[in-house]
Amino acid sequence: MPLQLIEGQYAPGDPICPELSTDDRASAQAFYSELFDWTFEEVEGRTRALKADRMAAGIGLMEGLDLAGPRWWICLAAPDLEDLVDRVEPSGAISRPMGLEGLGRAAVLEDPAGAKAVLWQPDRLEPGALGATHGGLVWSDLVVDDPSGVAGFYERLFDLEAAPVDDRSTSQGRATIGLVRRELEVPRMVVGIIPASESSSSAEVGARWRPYFQVDDLEEFLRAAERTGASVSETRTSASRRAFAVLSDPQGAEFGVVAAGPG
Repeated sequence: MPLQLIEGQYAPGDPICPELSTDDRASAQAFYSELFDWTFEEVEGRTRALKADRMAAGIGLMEGLDLAGPRWWICLAAPDLEDLVDRVEPSGAISRPMGLEGLGRAAVLEDPAGAKAVLWQPDRLEPGALGATHGGLVWSDLVVDDPSGVAGFYERLFDLEAAPVDDRSTSQGRATIGLVRRELEVPRMVVGIIPASESSSSAEVGARWRPYFQVDDLEEFLRAAERTGASVSETRTSASRRAFAVLSDPQGAEFGVVAAGPG
């Protein structure tokens, strides 16, 4: 995950937790436990995935929001949920904020492209799993047909800056865009907005958010994932020259994995 100046303190729009919506929680736990070495604990009837005693993901944490499953969602930080709800432009949509039984308050955001994410204001904000850890969240992408057409929505909502990323573009010239926040004049990449791949064989279609988890050995991970029922739809190299892949788990939820960097 992009480095914050102070660990555990997040600005509006920062990804703070991936959330899996699934119809078969037991099967999902078995799959991700084997691949990521996650353990699980129940909180208020909901499930948290843990890695080295740090929260790696939620499974059913946001059930009260009636998220469609099976799908991975991104929970974006909302330090002041009411303020962000008021700032959502007519080109987007926002659900009415609701309480989550001791987990804080949240609302579902839909952007102009139709992608949905969760705006979450936790009662107690904890840092997620360490990025440099097998099974830890290290990046989040928004997958849409036209990145430039939706970038302005997030710039205005979260006070970010859109910056083109040169390493990925399509024949139609739809380039990847990074959303950047400046902290003490230091730029920090928050999320990416990437064009939907016309050749992707992923089961998921349409505008959507995609979490990426770090893995120690990408090739070994992909072999293990396929043995346990996952399907691989894409393998590439990122702008930072790290190999990554996009998969769908046995229930069809799409996610990405990134090879660990040197050191």
